[in-house]
Amino acid sequence: MRRVLYLCLHGQPGGAELYLASLLEAMDRTRVEPVVAVGSEGPVVARLRRRGIAVVVLPAMRFLLRGARSPATAAQNVVAYIRAMQALRRLLAEYRIDLIHANGEPAVKYAGMLQLVSARPVVCTLHEPMLPPLSRAHRWLLAATMRRFCDVVVVPSHANRDLLIRAGLPESKVLSLHNGVDPTRFDPSTDAGAIVRGHHGVAPDRPVIGMVARFEPIKGHDILLRALPLIRERHPRLRCIIAGDALFPEERPWKEAIHSLTAELRLQDCVEFSGWRDDVARHYFALDLLVHPCVQHDSLPTVILEAMAAGRPVVASAVGGIPEIVEDGVTGLLVKPGDPRSLADAVLALLDREDLRLRMGASARARVLDLFRWPVHVKALLEIYDRVTARAPAFISTGASS
Repeated sequence: MRRVLYLCLHGQPGGAELYLASLLEAMDRTRVEPVVAVGSEGPVVARLRRRGIAVVVLPAMRFLLRGARSPATAAQNVVAYIRAMQALRRLLAEYRIDLIHANGEPAVKYAGMLQLVSARPVVCTLHEPMLPPLSRAHRWLLAATMRRFCDVVVVPSHANRDLLIRAGLPESKVLSLHNGVDPTRFDPSTDAGAIVRGHHGVAPDRPVIGMVARFEPIKGHDILLRALPLIRERHPRLRCIIAGDALFPEERPWKEAIHSLTAELRLQDCVEFSGWRDDVARHYFALDLLVHPCVQHDSLPTVILEAMAAGRPVVASAVGGIPEIVEDGVTGLLVKPGDPRSLADAVLALLDREDLRLRMGASARARVLDLFRWPVHVKALLEIYDRVTARAPAFISTGASS
Protein backbone atom coordinates (compact mmCIF):
# COMPACT_ATOMS: atom_id res chain seq x y z
CA MET A 1 0.00 0.00 0.00
CA ARG A 2 1.38 3.38 -1.03
CA ARG A 3 0.22 6.60 0.55
CA VAL A 4 -0.13 9.24 -2.15
CA LEU A 5 -0.67 12.94 -1.53
CA TYR A 6 -2.70 14.49 -4.35
CA LEU A 7 -2.41 18.27 -4.71
CA CYS A 8 -5.29 20.22 -6.24
CA LEU A 9 -5.78 23.99 -6.06
CA HIS A 10 -9.57 24.18 -5.65
CA GLY A 11 -12.69 22.09 -5.24
CA GLN A 12 -14.82 23.51 -8.06
CA PRO A 13 -15.91 21.21 -10.90
CA GLY A 14 -13.34 22.14 -13.54
CA GLY A 15 -11.83 19.59 -15.89
CA ALA A 16 -8.72 18.87 -13.79
CA GLU A 17 -10.72 18.60 -10.58
CA LEU A 18 -13.32 16.26 -12.07
CA TYR A 19 -10.47 14.18 -13.47
CA LEU A 20 -9.04 13.77 -9.97
CA ALA A 21 -12.40 12.77 -8.49
CA SER A 22 -13.01 10.19 -11.22
CA LEU A 23 -9.45 8.88 -10.95
CA LEU A 24 -9.68 8.31 -7.21
CA GLU A 25 -13.10 6.69 -7.52
CA ALA A 26 -11.57 4.23 -9.99
CA MET A 27 -8.30 3.80 -8.07
CA ASP A 28 -7.29 0.39 -6.69
CA ARG A 29 -7.54 1.15 -2.97
CA THR A 30 -5.59 -2.01 -2.14
CA ARG A 31 -2.61 -0.39 -3.87
CA VAL A 32 -3.05 3.29 -3.03
CA GLU A 33 -4.23 5.14 0.06
CA PRO A 34 -5.08 8.63 -1.24
CA VAL A 35 -4.88 11.88 0.71
CA VAL A 36 -6.02 15.04 -1.09
CA ALA A 37 -4.78 18.53 -0.22
CA VAL A 38 -6.98 21.16 -1.83
CA GLY A 39 -7.23 24.94 -1.65
CA SER A 40 -10.98 25.31 -1.16
CA GLU A 41 -14.23 23.51 -0.50
CA GLY A 42 -16.52 22.73 -3.41
CA PRO A 43 -18.58 20.03 -5.13
CA VAL A 44 -15.51 17.97 -5.97
CA VAL A 45 -14.39 17.95 -2.32
CA ALA A 46 -17.84 16.80 -1.23
CA ARG A 47 -17.76 14.05 -3.85
CA LEU A 48 -14.38 12.79 -2.61
CA ARG A 49 -15.51 12.78 1.01
CA ARG A 50 -18.60 10.77 0.12
CA ARG A 51 -16.19 8.14 -1.18
CA GLY A 52 -14.37 8.05 2.14
CA ILE A 53 -11.25 9.76 0.80
CA ALA A 54 -9.24 11.90 3.21
CA VAL A 55 -9.38 15.54 2.13
CA VAL A 56 -7.53 18.39 3.84
CA VAL A 57 -8.53 21.93 2.85
CA LEU A 58 -5.65 24.42 2.96
CA PRO A 59 -7.05 27.86 1.98
CA ALA A 60 -3.54 29.30 1.62
CA MET A 61 -3.04 27.14 -1.49
CA ARG A 62 -5.66 29.17 -3.34
CA PHE A 63 -3.54 32.32 -3.42
CA LEU A 64 -1.48 31.04 -6.34
CA LEU A 65 -4.57 31.27 -8.54
CA ARG A 66 -4.90 35.03 -8.06
CA GLY A 67 -1.74 36.10 -9.84
CA ALA A 68 0.46 39.00 -8.76
CA ARG A 69 -1.30 42.05 -10.14
CA SER A 70 0.26 44.40 -7.58
CA PRO A 71 3.14 44.40 -5.07
CA ALA A 72 0.63 43.90 -2.25
CA THR A 73 -0.89 40.86 -3.96
CA ALA A 74 2.56 39.46 -4.67
CA ALA A 75 3.50 39.83 -1.00
CA GLN A 76 0.28 38.12 0.08
CA ASN A 77 0.99 35.28 -2.33
CA VAL A 78 4.48 34.77 -0.90
CA VAL A 79 3.17 34.64 2.67
CA ALA A 80 0.35 32.28 1.67
CA TYR A 81 2.78 30.05 -0.23
CA ILE A 82 5.03 29.73 2.82
CA ARG A 83 2.05 28.90 5.04
CA ALA A 84 0.76 26.33 2.57
CA MET A 85 4.19 24.73 2.29
CA GLN A 86 4.45 24.45 6.06
CA ALA A 87 1.04 22.78 6.21
CA LEU A 88 1.90 20.42 3.36
CA ARG A 89 5.15 19.37 5.03
CA ARG A 90 3.15 18.52 8.15
CA LEU A 91 0.82 16.39 6.02
CA LEU A 92 3.77 14.47 4.60
CA ALA A 93 4.78 13.49 8.12
CA GLU A 94 1.29 12.99 9.56
CA TYR A 95 0.10 10.67 6.79
CA ARG A 96 3.56 9.15 6.13
CA ILE A 97 3.29 10.02 2.45
CA ASP A 98 5.32 7.97 -0.03
CA LEU A 99 4.62 9.87 -3.24
CA ILE A 100 3.30 13.27 -4.31
CA HIS A 101 0.97 13.63 -7.30
CA ALA A 102 0.38 17.19 -8.49
CA ASN A 103 -2.89 17.57 -10.37
CA GLY A 104 -2.80 20.57 -12.69
CA GLU A 105 -0.36 23.36 -13.45
CA PRO A 106 -0.79 25.44 -10.24
CA ALA A 107 -0.17 22.36 -8.05
CA VAL A 108 3.21 21.78 -9.74
CA LYS A 109 4.59 24.84 -7.91
CA TYR A 110 3.94 23.16 -4.57
CA ALA A 111 5.03 19.69 -5.65
CA GLY A 112 8.40 20.93 -6.87
CA MET A 113 9.27 22.58 -3.57
CA LEU A 114 7.99 19.58 -1.60
CA GLN A 115 10.30 17.36 -3.60
CA LEU A 116 13.21 19.65 -2.82
CA VAL A 117 12.62 19.63 0.94
CA SER A 118 11.44 16.02 1.38
CA ALA A 119 12.98 13.92 -1.44
CA ARG A 120 9.59 12.31 -2.12
CA PRO A 121 9.10 11.26 -5.73
CA VAL A 122 6.75 13.49 -7.69
CA VAL A 123 4.33 12.69 -10.50
CA CYS A 124 2.69 15.66 -12.23
CA THR A 125 -0.45 15.48 -14.33
CA LEU A 126 -0.49 18.55 -16.56
CA HIS A 127 -3.93 18.94 -18.13
CA GLU A 128 -3.32 22.34 -19.65
CA PRO A 129 -1.13 23.02 -22.69
CA MET A 130 1.80 25.35 -22.08
CA LEU A 131 0.37 28.04 -24.34
CA PRO A 132 -0.97 31.60 -23.91
CA PRO A 133 -2.66 33.01 -21.88
CA LEU A 134 0.23 31.71 -19.74
CA SER A 135 3.03 34.25 -20.10
CA ARG A 136 6.36 33.26 -21.63
CA ALA A 137 8.05 33.69 -18.23
CA HIS A 138 5.38 31.55 -16.57
CA ARG A 139 5.81 28.81 -19.17
CA TRP A 140 9.59 28.89 -18.75
CA LEU A 141 9.32 28.61 -14.95
CA LEU A 142 6.81 25.77 -15.20
CA ALA A 143 8.99 23.82 -17.63
CA ALA A 144 12.08 24.38 -15.46
CA THR A 145 10.23 23.17 -12.36
CA MET A 146 9.05 20.00 -14.07
CA ARG A 147 12.48 19.29 -15.55
CA ARG A 148 14.14 19.59 -12.16
CA PHE A 149 11.61 18.25 -9.67
CA CYS A 150 9.06 15.98 -11.40
CA ASP A 151 10.02 12.35 -11.93
CA VAL A 152 7.28 11.85 -14.52
CA VAL A 153 4.95 14.32 -16.22
CA VAL A 154 1.68 12.75 -17.36
CA VAL A 155 -0.32 14.51 -20.08
CA PRO A 156 -3.73 13.52 -21.48
CA SER A 157 -2.87 13.57 -25.17
CA HIS A 158 -0.04 13.05 -27.64
CA ALA A 159 -0.59 16.66 -28.74
CA ASN A 160 0.21 17.89 -25.23
CA ARG A 161 3.28 15.66 -25.05
CA ASP A 162 4.63 17.21 -28.24
CA LEU A 163 4.16 20.70 -26.78
CA LEU A 164 6.08 19.84 -23.61
CA ILE A 165 8.94 18.25 -25.51
CA ARG A 166 9.18 21.37 -27.68
CA ALA A 167 9.29 23.36 -24.43
CA GLY A 168 12.43 21.49 -23.44
CA LEU A 169 11.28 18.58 -21.30
CA PRO A 170 13.09 15.27 -21.92
CA GLU A 171 11.09 12.81 -24.00
CA SER A 172 11.71 10.10 -21.41
CA LYS A 173 10.05 12.17 -18.69
CA VAL A 174 6.78 13.00 -20.49
CA LEU A 175 4.16 10.27 -20.90
CA SER A 176 0.82 10.63 -22.68
CA LEU A 177 -2.01 8.79 -20.98
CA HIS A 178 -5.54 9.30 -22.24
CA ASN A 179 -8.14 10.09 -19.60
CA GLY A 180 -10.85 7.59 -18.86
CA VAL A 181 -14.60 7.54 -18.51
CA ASP A 182 -17.01 5.18 -16.74
CA PRO A 183 -19.26 3.93 -19.56
CA THR A 184 -21.76 2.42 -17.11
CA ARG A 185 -22.80 5.98 -16.17
CA PHE A 186 -23.69 6.71 -19.78
CA ASP A 187 -25.69 3.67 -20.87
CA PRO A 188 -27.66 4.84 -23.94
CA SER A 189 -30.24 2.08 -23.51
CA THR A 190 -31.95 4.04 -20.70
CA ASP A 191 -34.98 6.24 -21.29
CA ALA A 192 -33.40 9.18 -19.46
CA GLY A 193 -33.38 11.26 -22.64
CA ALA A 194 -37.15 11.41 -22.85
CA ILE A 195 -37.35 12.33 -19.17
CA VAL A 196 -34.81 15.14 -19.53
CA ARG A 197 -36.46 16.43 -22.70
CA GLY A 198 -39.74 16.52 -20.83
CA HIS A 199 -38.11 18.46 -18.00
CA HIS A 200 -36.91 21.04 -20.52
CA GLY A 201 -40.26 21.14 -22.31
CA VAL A 202 -38.79 19.71 -25.51
CA ALA A 203 -40.91 17.51 -27.78
CA PRO A 204 -39.46 14.07 -28.66
CA ASP A 205 -39.19 15.00 -32.36
CA ARG A 206 -37.56 18.39 -31.85
CA PRO A 207 -33.85 18.53 -32.83
CA VAL A 208 -31.63 19.24 -29.82
CA ILE A 209 -27.93 20.00 -29.78
CA GLY A 210 -25.87 20.86 -26.74
CA MET A 211 -22.61 22.12 -25.34
CA VAL A 212 -21.04 21.42 -21.94
CA ALA A 213 -18.28 23.81 -20.85
CA ARG A 214 -17.28 26.36 -18.27
CA PHE A 215 -17.51 29.98 -19.39
CA GLU A 216 -14.16 31.01 -20.81
CA PRO A 217 -13.42 32.43 -24.27
CA ILE A 218 -11.38 29.46 -25.53
CA LYS A 219 -14.46 27.23 -25.29
CA GLY A 220 -16.07 29.00 -28.25
CA HIS A 221 -19.58 29.68 -26.98
CA ASP A 222 -19.74 32.64 -29.35
CA ILE A 223 -18.89 30.46 -32.35
CA LEU A 224 -21.79 28.15 -31.53
CA LEU A 225 -24.19 31.07 -31.10
CA ARG A 226 -23.19 32.56 -34.46
CA ALA A 227 -23.68 29.17 -36.12
CA LEU A 228 -27.21 28.75 -34.75
CA PRO A 229 -28.98 31.15 -37.18
CA LEU A 230 -27.41 29.25 -40.07
CA ILE A 231 -28.61 25.92 -38.66
CA ARG A 232 -32.12 27.27 -37.99
CA GLU A 233 -32.58 28.15 -41.63
CA ARG A 234 -33.18 24.41 -42.19
CA HIS A 235 -34.21 23.44 -38.65
CA PRO A 236 -36.29 26.34 -37.27
CA ARG A 237 -37.45 24.24 -34.26
CA LEU A 238 -33.86 23.64 -33.13
CA ARG A 239 -33.17 23.72 -29.39
CA CYS A 240 -29.66 24.32 -28.04
CA ILE A 241 -28.93 23.51 -24.38
CA ILE A 242 -25.71 25.00 -23.00
CA ALA A 243 -24.64 23.46 -19.70
CA GLY A 244 -21.89 24.91 -17.54
CA ASP A 245 -21.18 28.01 -15.53
CA ALA A 246 -18.59 30.60 -14.58
CA LEU A 247 -16.61 28.83 -11.87
CA PHE A 248 -14.54 31.87 -10.87
CA PRO A 249 -15.16 35.64 -10.78
CA GLU A 250 -12.85 36.27 -13.73
CA GLU A 251 -15.10 34.08 -15.92
CA ARG A 252 -18.27 36.07 -15.25
CA PRO A 253 -17.64 38.76 -17.90
CA TRP A 254 -17.52 36.09 -20.61
CA LYS A 255 -20.75 34.54 -19.32
CA GLU A 256 -22.41 37.96 -19.42
CA ALA A 257 -21.06 38.58 -22.93
CA ILE A 258 -22.50 35.27 -24.15
CA HIS A 259 -25.91 36.04 -22.65
CA SER A 260 -25.80 39.46 -24.33
CA LEU A 261 -24.84 37.90 -27.66
CA THR A 262 -27.76 35.48 -27.34
CA ALA A 263 -30.12 38.44 -27.04
CA GLU A 264 -28.37 40.34 -29.83
CA LEU A 265 -28.84 37.38 -32.20
CA ARG A 266 -32.45 36.93 -30.99
CA LEU A 267 -31.84 33.34 -29.94
CA GLN A 268 -33.72 33.40 -26.62
CA ASP A 269 -36.37 31.02 -27.99
CA CYS A 270 -33.68 28.59 -29.12
CA VAL A 271 -30.96 28.65 -26.46
CA GLU A 272 -31.31 27.44 -22.89
CA PHE A 273 -28.54 28.01 -20.34
CA SER A 274 -28.98 25.18 -17.86
CA GLY A 275 -26.09 25.99 -15.52
CA TRP A 276 -23.75 23.44 -14.01
CA ARG A 277 -25.33 19.99 -13.81
CA ASP A 278 -24.57 17.12 -11.45
CA ASP A 279 -26.73 14.91 -13.68
CA VAL A 280 -24.65 15.57 -16.79
CA ALA A 281 -25.04 11.93 -17.91
CA ARG A 282 -28.80 12.41 -18.27
CA HIS A 283 -28.16 15.68 -20.08
CA TYR A 284 -26.32 13.90 -22.91
CA PHE A 285 -29.24 11.55 -23.48
CA ALA A 286 -31.48 14.51 -24.31
CA LEU A 287 -29.19 15.56 -27.16
CA ASP A 288 -29.04 14.45 -30.76
CA LEU A 289 -25.38 15.48 -30.80
CA LEU A 290 -22.78 17.35 -28.77
CA VAL A 291 -20.95 20.43 -30.06
CA HIS A 292 -17.49 21.36 -28.76
CA PRO A 293 -16.43 24.50 -30.69
CA CYS A 294 -13.21 25.41 -28.84
CA VAL A 295 -11.09 27.99 -30.62
CA GLN A 296 -7.61 26.89 -29.53
CA HIS A 297 -5.75 23.85 -28.19
CA ASP A 298 -7.94 21.68 -25.95
CA SER A 299 -6.04 18.82 -24.37
CA LEU A 300 -8.54 15.94 -24.18
CA PRO A 301 -12.04 17.18 -23.28
CA THR A 302 -13.80 14.80 -20.91
CA VAL A 303 -17.19 16.08 -22.08
CA ILE A 304 -16.47 14.63 -25.52
CA LEU A 305 -15.64 11.23 -24.03
CA GLU A 306 -18.81 11.33 -21.94
CA ALA A 307 -21.04 12.22 -24.89
CA MET A 308 -19.46 9.46 -26.96
CA ALA A 309 -19.99 6.99 -24.10
CA ALA A 310 -23.65 8.03 -24.17
CA GLY A 311 -23.80 7.07 -27.83
CA ARG A 312 -23.90 10.62 -29.17
CA PRO A 313 -21.88 11.81 -32.17
CA VAL A 314 -19.73 14.88 -31.64
CA VAL A 315 -19.02 17.93 -33.78
CA ALA A 316 -15.78 19.46 -32.52
CA SER A 317 -12.90 21.69 -33.50
CA ALA A 318 -9.87 19.88 -34.93
CA VAL A 319 -7.43 21.19 -32.32
CA GLY A 320 -5.22 19.78 -29.57
CA GLY A 321 -6.01 16.25 -28.53
CA ILE A 322 -9.54 16.22 -29.94
CA PRO A 323 -8.58 14.31 -33.14
CA GLU A 324 -7.22 11.59 -30.84
CA ILE A 325 -10.77 11.07 -29.54
CA VAL A 326 -13.09 11.92 -32.42
CA GLU A 327 -12.46 9.85 -35.52
CA ASP A 328 -13.58 12.20 -38.26
CA GLY A 329 -16.45 10.77 -40.29
CA VAL A 330 -16.73 7.72 -38.01
CA THR A 331 -17.60 8.87 -34.47
CA GLY A 332 -18.29 12.50 -35.31
CA LEU A 333 -17.14 15.39 -37.45
CA LEU A 334 -14.12 17.66 -37.02
CA VAL A 335 -14.31 21.29 -38.11
CA LYS A 336 -12.07 24.30 -38.53
CA PRO A 337 -11.85 26.22 -35.22
CA GLY A 338 -13.42 29.65 -34.99
CA ASP A 339 -15.56 29.20 -38.12
CA PRO A 340 -19.36 29.36 -37.54
CA ARG A 341 -20.11 28.34 -41.14
CA SER A 342 -17.98 25.21 -40.90
CA LEU A 343 -19.59 24.35 -37.57
CA ALA A 344 -23.10 24.88 -38.93
CA ASP A 345 -22.44 22.72 -42.00
CA ALA A 346 -21.22 19.83 -39.84
CA VAL A 347 -24.18 20.07 -37.47
CA LEU A 348 -26.58 20.17 -40.42
CA ALA A 349 -24.95 17.10 -41.96
CA LEU A 350 -25.88 15.15 -38.83
CA LEU A 351 -29.27 16.70 -38.11
CA ASP A 352 -30.36 15.99 -41.69
CA ARG A 353 -29.59 12.27 -41.43
CA GLU A 354 -30.81 10.29 -38.45
CA ASP A 355 -29.21 7.11 -39.80
CA LEU A 356 -25.80 8.80 -39.86
CA ARG A 357 -26.25 10.13 -36.31
CA LEU A 358 -27.18 6.70 -34.99
CA ARG A 359 -24.32 4.97 -36.79
CA MET A 360 -21.75 7.50 -35.58
CA GLY A 361 -23.19 7.41 -32.06
CA ALA A 362 -22.84 3.63 -31.88
CA SER A 363 -19.28 3.86 -33.20
CA ALA A 364 -18.51 6.58 -30.65
CA ARG A 365 -19.58 4.42 -27.71
CA ALA A 366 -17.67 1.43 -29.08
CA ARG A 367 -14.52 3.57 -29.34
CA VAL A 368 -14.82 4.68 -25.71
CA LEU A 369 -15.37 1.10 -24.53
CA ASP A 370 -12.29 0.01 -26.43
CA LEU A 371 -9.83 2.82 -25.64
CA PHE A 372 -10.97 5.22 -22.92
CA ARG A 373 -11.99 3.31 -19.80
CA TRP A 374 -10.71 4.14 -16.32
CA PRO A 375 -9.21 0.70 -15.55
CA VAL A 376 -6.78 1.16 -18.45
CA HIS A 377 -5.76 4.58 -17.15
CA VAL A 378 -5.40 3.43 -13.54
CA LYS A 379 -3.29 0.40 -14.49
CA ALA A 380 -0.85 2.60 -16.42
CA LEU A 381 -0.69 5.17 -13.63
CA LEU A 382 0.03 2.50 -11.01
CA GLU A 383 2.91 1.28 -13.16
CA ILE A 384 4.27 4.84 -13.11
CA TYR A 385 3.93 4.96 -9.32
CA ASP A 386 5.81 1.65 -9.06
CA ARG A 387 8.61 2.94 -11.24
CA VAL A 388 9.21 6.26 -9.49
CA THR A 389 8.98 4.86 -5.96
CA ALA A 390 11.42 2.07 -6.85
CA ARG A 391 13.97 4.78 -7.64
CA ALA A 392 13.25 6.77 -4.46
CA PRO A 393 15.35 6.66 -1.28
CA ALA A 394 14.40 3.76 0.95
CA PHE A 395 13.78 5.93 4.01
CA ILE A 396 10.62 7.45 2.55
CA SER A 397 8.90 4.17 1.76
CA THR A 398 7.00 4.04 5.03
CA GLY A 399 4.94 0.92 4.81
CA ALA A 400 4.76 0.88 1.02
CA SER A 401 4.94 -2.30 -0.97
CA SER A 402 5.11 -2.88 -4.70
